[in-house]
Amino acid sequence: MLPPPPGGPRTDAGPGLSPEQRVRALEPFWRTPGAPKGGTGLGLALVCKPATAGGGHTRLDPATPTGLDAVVTL
Repeated sequence: MLPPPPGGPRTDAGPGLSPEQRVRALEPFWRTPGAPKGGTGLGLALVCKPATAGGGHTRLDPATPTGLDAVVTL
């Protein structure tokens, strides 16, 4: 299977995030309360900071039926 095109949405099939959590999800080291062990909370922050520095932005949208779509625009 080929990866999505650059800049296309990346979908996570987890339980999703509330609007308040989506804002916090871009902060380094932030993890959802009660998240399973593993991970550092850096993934979205490592994508968001360089995109913003280059004049782009990162948008987090709820996915259907569950999860999260992360869209980076450069």
